[in-house]
Amino acid sequence: MPGKIINLAELKEKILKFDNVLIISHINPDPDTLGSALGLKWIFSKLNKTARIACDMEINERTCGFFNIKPELDGVKNAEDFDYIICVDVASETLLGRSLEKYKDKIDLVIDHHYTNTLYGRETYLNAKAAATGEIIYDLLKELKDKMEMSGPEVAERKWGGADVVIAKKYPPKSKTSFYPDPRYVVTEYAFELSWLFEKIRDAFYSEALIDGCSKIEFFGRLANAANKFIGKNNEITAIKLCMAVLHEAFAIYDELLEGTFIYLPIAIGNEIADDYIDNAEKSGFIGYNNVISFFKKYGLDINNA
Repeated sequence: MPGKIINLAELKEKILKFDNVLIISHINPDPDTLGSALGLKWIFSKLNKTARIACDMEINERTCGFFNIKPELDGVKNAEDFDYIICVDVASETLLGRSLEKYKDKIDLVIDHHYTNTLYGRETYLNAKAAATGEIIYDLLKELKDKMEMSGPEVAERKWGGADVVIAKKYPPKSKTSFYPDPRYVVTEYAFELSWLFEKIRDAFYSEALIDGCSKIEFFGRLANAANKFIGKNNEITAIKLCMAVLHEAFAIYDELLEGTFIYLPIAIGNEIADDYIDNAEKSGFIGYNNVISFFKKYGLDINNA
């Protein structure tokens, strides 16, 4: 029995309703299915929701050239790990491929522009007048723009790289031995959001002349440590939660600077900082998620549902 066809308003409701989503593209991915999946995942991230992309085949370099990016396809084992499963630009369940065939009876929503779509999903948003599924994703983005603008921090124009700290979406290939030590990496899908926060914190502290050329390595190193430890201790991470954890560390450093208790190494040998040698229990800024929530409630900010 074919699934139900829904309209754009209903599609918008579905996107807003679910928080943990699997996005599936068709086998032998082309720029439309891949771009649609990436675009939809980006929309979910801006709504502070979690989305993963799965595809039956490795993304080839030629296809990636269209996007100047090679997305990491998440290892997906069980449909039960997700609240909702969406297929984009997949006209028939036969196009899922062998490795994803097991999901064919569990597809909650199909977003497609092919008039030949077999309506195999429980619900389908079909716009045969659209030149590509990517056009549909763009229409959806415009519908959700106001919701997205209210969700999550701003983003930087480029990823942060300074004061021996690099924020990236993935680790770079290991370089050959070098005279200079490797920088301190923060690897997160929210690299641009976190980079934006680093820029704003830098500007705020520099405007009060609180950080100089000697103390900046410790300062930004501590922010990076706070981000990495928050990532390591929390399973459900959003851009806001991660940025709030780092902002909490910035508040702690600010208090230390005013009190004259902020310590740093005069020379950062091997990119080491004093914070690396302090036990977590003694740190004022390294806080678990519940402590971050409690901290910001003192300022009238509730980030529990962020």
